[in-house]
Order: sequence, then structure tokens, then C-alpha cells
Amino acid sequence: MLTDLPNAHISSINDLLRQLGFNGLVLETEGNDSVTFLARRYFTLYRKSIDNLTRKLEVRAKIYLCFILDAEKDLQACAVNLGEDEYCVAVWLAAPMRTIATITHLMSTSAIAQHLEYALDTYTNRAEASASDTFAAYRALGFEAPVEFNEPLKTFCSQIAYGAIEWLVYHELGHIINGHLELGKEFNGLTFILEDDPSEERDENLTSQALELDADCFATWLLLQVRLQSPVAIEEILPSASEAEKELLRLRCFVFGVFSIVRGFDDHPVDVDTMFNSDHPPGVIRMNYMIDLIANTTIENKFPYKAEKIVEAALDTVVALEQSISQATGTKGGGRNVLTALELAWEPFNVPVLSRWAKLHPILDKFKMGIGKLAAPQYPPA
Repeated sequence: MLTDLPNAHISSINDLLRQLGFNGLVLETEGNDSVTFLARRYFTLYRKSIDNLTRKLEVRAKIYLCFILDAEKDLQACAVNLGEDEYCVAVWLAAPMRTIATITHLMSTSAIAQHLEYALDTYTNRAEASASDTFAAYRALGFEAPVEFNEPLKTFCSQIAYGAIEWLVYHELGHIINGHLELGKEFNGLTFILEDDPSEERDENLTSQALELDADCFATWLLLQVRLQSPVAIEEILPSASEAEKELLRLRCFVFGVFSIVRGFDDHPVDVDTMFNSDHPPGVIRMNYMIDLIANTTIENKFPYKAEKIVEAALDTVVALEQSISQATGTKGGGRNVLTALELAWEPFNVPVLSRWAKLHPILDKFKMGIGKLAAPQYPPA
């Protein structure tokens, strides 16, 4: 099974894609090829994940799942309101395919191997190349053939990639469950929130970025609780590790997988003066914000962590990710972009976005689904 969308909704989403200028379609025809195999496998996994979450949060709405096959657009996912209490998480099939390829290349470097505590006979560290565009070089990794590993690394790599794409699905569920689609774009009766939907209106972009950060936190908050309790395959070759050490390893795996996706959202260095020229926050800003979330859960003792130095482990993972990108691509310079985001003062980005969140909160609170609560406002609405 590749989608559970009714035929009428498939046609509606295909029409929406066409009107938006995309050369994409809902994948519905099964074949005996690798594309069908991957889509079928991921549909089963993420259908189960969606069902588990909606049951946990007591969400009554029907949420479908589909994959988009697109010959041109390099997008990630989209949340759609189909009407009559029906919704859809649409994932561009290129997203899991490129995520798998990228993560295998990063995991074949010595930086990630050392950070996640495994060893390879040889590492694919590349000498520094002449190309200076770290962003383009990183995106290009997703188009290379995946690196093959032996067990248990093969399963370990699949677990990390699965967790990363699951975060992407949860992000779209955050848009749906937290009522964001009430503020989405509308076309022919469908309301949607789509990445790469640029606007030059700062006010409009502030709203969009506030929703994106809320969806990020929704996904990270919920999946942290799952991932820290879920063993990873590499633990079988670490028999003497304590439960706290295993917990830190699982955290590093989760952060590495998610940030490997988010890091790819950027195509230029972060610039404070242009941060609100897009409907999506810069990827490195989103990484910083999620680290703050992890820090707050630790301070407030929201999770029963056995391990200490949770925040340090997350930050160390960011460093290892940047080192592995340099090793996998042969380029240097991207780390400065991350450092700029981590050192950014609270006022330039967080204050305007969180003030906008306070303005949106009463609206979204009327439309959120299930038993979960929205993040409380921290600033006066603006």
C-alpha cells in the first residue's frame, strides 16, 4: 500500500500540485521497483507512527498519508486540510531517499563514527576540495549512491534515517494537530502549509516562522520521549555501557538524524538582517531553538533522564555533524554558519517570533486537536 487517500482526495492534491507549478503526483501505482519498495516500507512505518500519536493525543480527525513523486521540486513535506475533518501528511518521496543517502555518507566519516562509538575498516574522509560552497556540496550528498554497511551498522543506520524522517512526519502532524492550517494558504477548498512558499511580507513571514518553530518543538518534544527509550542496534556491541550511557547515545543518534535534515534547509550563511525574508527560519536557527528545548526539558525535569550533560551531548553532536560534513564533502566553512546561530542573542530572532506566537495563541487554541496543550506565550502579543 502506497497511500490510504480516497481517489477524490488524490485528484484534489494532484490538482493543487499542478496549480502550484509542481511536476508532481501522489504515488499510488505499485510496481516491482526500488521506488515502490521504499514507499511501501515507509508508508507502513509512518502510518503506524501517525496512528500511535493520534491515539495517544486522542485526536479524532482522519489523517491520511501519501508520498509525492516529483521530477523537479526538491521539497520535504506538506500538511493539507482536505475539509470535513480530514487531513493529509504528504511527503515528497525524495526526502527519505535523500536522507538515507546523506546519513550513510556522514556515517562513513570518522567524525560520526567516533561520536556514535563505532569503528569502520576505512573511512570516506575526502581531502579538501576546490569547491567553496559547503551548502551545495552538502545537498549533493543526497544524490550520491548510499554507502553500504554490514550489520549491525546497516540496521543502526536505518534506525537513524527512520527517526529523522519520522521527525519530519511529526512536524507536519504538528501543523495539523496544533491548528496551524487555520492560518494556511487556501486553494480550491484545500488549505495547506508548504515549505518553500516565499513571501516578501515580513509580517506574514513572522507568522509562518512562529508556526514552523512550534511544529519543530511539537515533533522534537514527542519524539525525544520515544527515542530515549528505544534501543539502537549499535548497543549490542557496547555490552558494558550503563543505561545512562545508552541514553546519551540514543540522544546523539536522534539529534544527528534530525539535524542532518534541518542542516540541509540552508543554502546560504545565516544573516540577521534577512532572517525574516522567508516563511521558514534558517535551518541553523531551528537547530539552536531545538537545543534550547532540550535544555528546558532538562532544567524543568520534564523527562526522567538517567544521563547527565544532555545539552552538552546535543551540542557535541552539532560539532560532530559539522566535522562529518567537511569530511564527507571535502569542503570547509559551514561550521561558522552554525556558530553564528548558536551565538545569536535572544532579541533579534526569538523575541519577534515569540511575540507573534503570543498573538496567534488564542486563535490556534480554538482549533487545536486532542488533549495536548500549546506552548504558553512568553511575551506580550505583537
